[in-house]
Amino acid sequence: MRIVVNAAAASSGGALTILKSFYGSVIQNYSKEVEWIFLVSDNYIEEQENVKTLVLKDIKKSWLNRLKFDFIVGKKLVNELRPDLIFSLQNTKIYGVKTEQIIYLHQPIPYQNIKKFSFFKKEERILAIYQKVIGKLIDSSLLNSKLIIVQTQWMRNAVNEKLKINIDKILVYPPDTTILTKKISGNFQNNLFFYPASKIIYKNHQIIYKAVEILNSKGYSDFKVFLTIEDNLRHPNISFIGNLKHEKVIDYFTYSTLIFPSYIETFGLPLKEAKDVGTIILASDTSFSQEILEGYENAHFFGFNNANELANLMEKVIIKEINLQEFTNVTEKKESNNSWQEIIKLLHNTAK
Repeated sequence: MRIVVNAAAASSGGALTILKSFYGSVIQNYSKEVEWIFLVSDNYIEEQENVKTLVLKDIKKSWLNRLKFDFIVGKKLVNELRPDLIFSLQNTKIYGVKTEQIIYLHQPIPYQNIKKFSFFKKEERILAIYQKVIGKLIDSSLLNSKLIIVQTQWMRNAVNEKLKINIDKILVYPPDTTILTKKISGNFQNNLFFYPASKIIYKNHQIIYKAVEILNSKGYSDFKVFLTIEDNLRHPNISFIGNLKHEKVIDYFTYSTLIFPSYIETFGLPLKEAKDVGTIILASDTSFSQEILEGYENAHFFGFNNANELANLMEKVIIKEINLQEFTNVTEKKESNNSWQEIIKLLHNTAK
């Protein structure tokens, strides 16, 4: 049995993380019955006894090259490999192949209805391309795939609503997580806030800046917000600490409140991680945050574009009107799920 994994465009960020995570699970779930061929753009993974790689370096150089591969070049290459199944980790299918394809969808921009991005605004142009151009290519791929895998129920519903695809074709597998959980009441500081996110418009850092100014206008100055970006802004209540290793992010969760104003996410991993650690979370009131934080007593929500609501919640944390709810579990443990393992089983069964 031969399965081709299409990750030819993965070169950074979440796409590369997904590739490496899936590859790791393939290695852990070794089977002599399956030969895996990964299409990658660089030497991101190592070949193993049952894992081969085809490095296609030109694909990551431009979107034009990516489209040429999806529509023209890819079909010849893949058809010559004669796979039993193709698993795409990059939201789109390869056109013109004879084999059934399963698509792992992790691009939410075309399926959210909170924000319409504009081609005429420089800072939104690339997001508008994802929403209105690439989104149509993703739509076409999903409509012509065997199955679609998403990370959340909200994405399942959004794809179904937009494309009218049979809901049974859209499967939900939350991403694998390995979280160090512990009771944090002894370390928690009510005047420290933390937001781990990259500098993208929909991550919505601006609302934090506005909320800080509102708190200052009310006379609050003894608090600090830590942001994992670089910025020339200088403010006594904001620290720009740059990118952090994952272990350090988890450490911040153990003694500070997570602010999460992002309004577009497939899953929103920091929400899950902070929930597992047990800290207070101030999150945008969105479909993904409500789903991930359902039933969590330390979660509080604000309108993603309402700085006053966020400032009011931050104020309540500072004055201890919002208190950390204690966990009964005081031991440290590793928690993990096995969604990749379940997906691998699905791929095996489909390829047979």
